Amino acid sequence: MFTAFSDMENFIKKENVKAIDLRYIDFKGRWRHVTLPASDYGISMLKAGVGFDGSSVGFKKTHSSDMTLLIPDLTTGFIDPFLERKTLGFICEIVEAESKESSSIDPRGIARRAEEYLGKLDWVDTSMWGPELEFNVFDRVSFDIRTNQSRYQVISQEAAVGSEDTETGAKILPSDGYHAMPPADTLHGFRSEIAGHLEALGIEIKYHHHEGGSAGQLEIEVPMDGLLRTADNVMLIKYVAKMTGRKWGKNVTFMPKPIREDLI
Repeated sequence: MFTAFSDMENFIKKENVKAIDLRYIDFKGRWRHVTLPASDYGISMLKAGVGFDGSSVGFKKTHSSDMTLLIPDLTTGFIDPFLERKTLGFICEIVEAESKESSSIDPRGIARRAEEYLGKLDWVDTSMWGPELEFNVFDRVSFDIRTNQSRYQVISQEAAVGSEDTETGAKILPSDGYHAMPPADTLHGFRSEIAGHLEALGIEIKYHHHEGGSAGQLEIEVPMDGLLRTADNVMLIKYVAKMTGRKWGKNVTFMPKPIREDLI
């Protein structure tokens, strides 16, 4: 989105941005974030790198916990469509506070260095990735874990088995949801809203459809792209899908095979 801090500052003033959100990835593949004011003070912090307690997320030992900085990749800037205050988000890399060198264990930094290494080889110059993002959307999830017992329940109004909705016969049988049509496919509008957000964020969509599982299993596929950009896009797609689910009152999970008989 930006190539220089001056471009970012002009955008913040022109668009009346209120906050800056910095996001980085942990070892479990989850985004974490910290939010700064979109003021001169916040921008000056951004330019210097924002320090954080690396020991709290496994990047540092306790005695050197504050020796890590977040450095935003200005090209990844985007306006977050889900936050009430107008917020400009950035995907960040983690660097060492003293040397300003990329952390050797930062997942995003590893991906970037891998691409740079490929560019130095004689026989290859890029690595292209085209993920198929499959996920389930449940209408209700409940669980109870105790020392002497545990239980869980997931409910999808689409499923012919285990659904509490008996008002319609338009159901999807186990492993029979591939390219299902409405009215059985109740989540076309949900997927379309996700796709609209992603396109506004600059992420091209190849297509989206109902996947083979009965209990709200969906797929969004994107065209092939480079390793780092694809990894960033996957994190954004997961964020948008889960936040859209929160808006619709639904639960979104990217865990594989959450329903025993839906083995697609």
